[in-house]
Amino acid sequence: RGAFAHVQKPTTSTSNATPIVNRVGTTDSHTNKHKPVNGLMKERKAEVDYAFENRFMVHNDIINMLAPKCSSKRAEAQRVASLVTRELEGIAKGDEKLSDIAAASEDIEPVMFGNDSVDSSDTSKNSSSSSTSIDDMRVLKLIQKPIAGKDAQPVPRFRRESEMYPAIASLFRLVERLICKFAISQDSTQKTSPSQSVKVYEKADFSPKDSDNYLRIDVGLFISDMWKRPAFNGRAVKHNKGPEIGAVDPKYADIFAVVEAKVSEDDQVDAYKQLLLYTYNIYWRQHDRRFAWGLTVCGTAVRACVFGNDGFLASDKMDLSEADGRSAFVGLLVNMAYCGREQLGFDLTIRYNSVRSMWEIDVFNDSDGTKTTCEIVSVMQAAERIFGRHTRCFRCKLPDDENESDNDSNSNSDNNSNGLGHFIVKDAWAYAEGDPDSPGFRDE
Repeated sequence: RGAFAHVQKPTTSTSNATPIVNRVGTTDSHTNKHKPVNGLMKERKAEVDYAFENRFMVHNDIINMLAPKCSSKRAEAQRVASLVTRELEGIAKGDEKLSDIAAASEDIEPVMFGNDSVDSSDTSKNSSSSSTSIDDMRVLKLIQKPIAGKDAQPVPRFRRESEMYPAIASLFRLVERLICKFAISQDSTQKTSPSQSVKVYEKADFSPKDSDNYLRIDVGLFISDMWKRPAFNGRAVKHNKGPEIGAVDPKYADIFAVVEAKVSEDDQVDAYKQLLLYTYNIYWRQHDRRFAWGLTVCGTAVRACVFGNDGFLASDKMDLSEADGRSAFVGLLVNMAYCGREQLGFDLTIRYNSVRSMWEIDVFNDSDGTKTTCEIVSVMQAAERIFGRHTRCFRCKLPDDENESDNDSNSNSDNNSNGLGHFIVKDAWAYAEGDPDSPGFRDE
């Protein structure tokens, strides 16, 4: 993010200005509806094929990328992960009854931590039983050893992807409840308690309301407090006053990560490509995302993926039918609960100010490092590519500027005598080396 262009004193020279290029989106546009969906998807699929061939890497340390930076939180996360893993092993071996564990932890499920607390009264009023249910048999299908058939080949656990969705949702829900259970049993303080809770949507196999295409998400994850954030909505910043997000229609604006399911591990490559396609809309709708996460579940093999501005990484396989795989999977979810928000891909310099009911963005002066906090009036351009500079443009004003008119006919007021009118903040990654014409590489 460079210095902002103010009406009194532009701080970027024209010689270094980013050249104007043709883009999919247009000013004040938050959809791609002006472009036919088939043409849009054809273009994106070509970019995804290129990305998988040229910008993909398996990384064996992704779980540690989410390890809490604070030493006390890291130690607490390791303690909780060990206890959750032990409980899950008891279920897998048949020593523990899953339904008993689920019932025992259900009473504490709404309890959250730190500044991300959820009003338990809202949860009880708005969440149906289906949103918190755990399906015993389907979870066991995912985590127990495969059964050999007559020809000594494993019997397929699921015949169709749709059969996997409740199993995956139930497993995520179970681990999240166990994290709550063991975090609370330690009488955790603010310093060592989880920073957030990663929850699973009640719905599965859904098309988000704010999607610009026809793709359906298998399973979606959200962070406990994301539904409280007012959404950027064109020129206006609209409050979301609805019930807890698990009980309403999911939107890309609220999705933390997508889980893509495939019956067989043979379809792993297709699962990666599906996640890449979903990521377009996550960047397009979430203006405070620096990078995105996703997971694939192919058979019993789970892989975590992280999508950066220059490529994407996938973890080694975590086989849910093996003890080591289950332990790694639990470690991943526990780290997500205890790590800092910036490790989940969020830009902490863009945030919602609940006192002023405005989104804010911090802009830093390159010469002396001073910070200016600007209020976002509207979004003029959203990020629209999976890689590149992820350029976003916001129409902003300074906090002491009372001129909040969005009427372009009054644009002359931006040139008033005190210079406190609206201005544009361009938020983008620095230039990267490489071929600017390669598919999906640059997002100017």
